[in-house]
Amino acid sequence: MMCLLERWVALLAAVVLAVASTAQAEAPAPTRLEVCPTALEPERDGRRATVFVHGRDDWLFRRDQDLLVKYTWGANGVALLERLQADLAARGTTLIVVRLPPRGVAHAEQVDPHAPGADGFDPAAARKAYLDHLSRLRRLDIAVPDLLTAFDAARATQGPAFRARDHHWRPEGASIAADAIAASIRELPGGDRLPAAAFERKDLGTTAARGALLLGVEKICGAQNVVDETIMLGKSVPVAGAVDAAALFGDPPPPEVVVVGASNTNKGGMDRFYFAGALRESLGTDVLNVGVDGGGLFPPLSAYLASPAFQEHPPRFLVWVSGAHLRLDDPHRLREVVPRISTDCSAPIAQATATVDRPDPREGVVLIDLPDDGVQGDGWTLQIAASDPALLRYDLTLLHTDGHSERVGVRRSPRVGVELPVQVLVSPHSAPLQRVSLLPKGPAKGEVRVAVCKNGIAP
Repeated sequence: MMCLLERWVALLAAVVLAVASTAQAEAPAPTRLEVCPTALEPERDGRRATVFVHGRDDWLFRRDQDLLVKYTWGANGVALLERLQADLAARGTTLIVVRLPPRGVAHAEQVDPHAPGADGFDPAAARKAYLDHLSRLRRLDIAVPDLLTAFDAARATQGPAFRARDHHWRPEGASIAADAIAASIRELPGGDRLPAAAFERKDLGTTAARGALLLGVEKICGAQNVVDETIMLGKSVPVAGAVDAAALFGDPPPPEVVVVGASNTNKGGMDRFYFAGALRESLGTDVLNVGVDGGGLFPPLSAYLASPAFQEHPPRFLVWVSGAHLRLDDPHRLREVVPRISTDCSAPIAQATATVDRPDPREGVVLIDLPDDGVQGDGWTLQIAASDPALLRYDLTLLHTDGHSERVGVRRSPRVGVELPVQVLVSPHSAPLQRVSLLPKGPAKGEVRVAVCKNGIAP
């Protein structure tokens, strides 16, 4: 009997050992991220490239964006930014500029100062530079919420604002930002008298996200043994039973708060990070989200200002969201945005048409002569309509009769607004416009129509 028992014990031990060995063999290897030397090169294939920096706890940073320590300003761009704010105010819209703090500033504890590519990053100096950047905008009388301080205050209870291996924020960070923006709006004139509407979050489960920065490293260095991050999904829905008076007697009025931005505000064509939804909840009013995933800093704003949604119903507040590493005072881009607010090109005072046939852009420029009718530069907008939708990048030179010229580089996003003609603000000048030259940055073919139109708001 004892012999039989011993045999059973030995057999059981063997089974346990086999199971343990199998589990050990199937256990995943420890998470490990390796940034290869090629991912640290500032140029690849002859072009400027993103430098990836390996942080603590397998965080990833982009050196020139996430570890930003300096902000530049140009006088021409600042003047146009003031013009944008003033022209919106003339239409009854208050501009709120939201600048997302660089990830390395918001999460300096995750930056390894000894990692390749992180040399020269001073967390204290970077933090001060960001806060000074906000102060510089406020001196232009632009409303600018401080998201960095809000992120700091909420970190202990809500965790990181941004994702470890992606340039987007987590839904928790988006919610913190929404609360800070809502508080800023309530302090502005009219911010406490928005139409009341109750919203709540409906959970949609979770999704695995590889991370844009991790995918960038994998493209260069090969597959990485790093687990995907998890995102909690949700959508904003009206609170059951909450019906306002306007809804009882017809369609409710358009929202008085509009959000414009790129993927942080509208990833994948949906409120993936629940920013607009959280803003609805915080403000207790409806919010129109016109962000465009991958649209860049200026094109989504330009497209919205040209839309009937703005032209027919300018909102009380326009929330413009962007990463702080993107240059806000770009004079070329602002000269395309400002005219959208009030330019009417239904009856141009001068126009001309030319044919573009440039399979090779090095063949030269397209010259378009304007009628000699004394068109002055002051208060005018130049509108360019091209039949070729691929004509997205070109340089314009505006020549006045006295020999004065000005150059504007047009750079359009293929994601948004390509069906709209380009509008460029003409700088105030005493001599009339005489000629426009257009230099495509790629192959182009078709008709280009140039018109000079009156800008409705005097500069």
